[in-house]
Amino acid sequence: MPPISVPPIAREQAAVDVAPEDVDAALAEMLESFEIAREDLDLLLARAEAHARARRNSA
Repeated sequence: MPPISVPPIAREQAAVDVAPEDVDAALAEMLESFEIAREDLDLLLARAEAHARARRNSA
């Protein structure tokens, strides 16, 4: 299956809280499955948010 084209997100829109329901909705839109446990996905998102916060705080 070819990659799905996703429009770029404006920088000011990227700094929002993502809830588990948001992840579920995004996954449903992808029309494909991913081999990752929900707990691992939650951990990955939490780490990504921590890196984003650190980057914003260092700017």
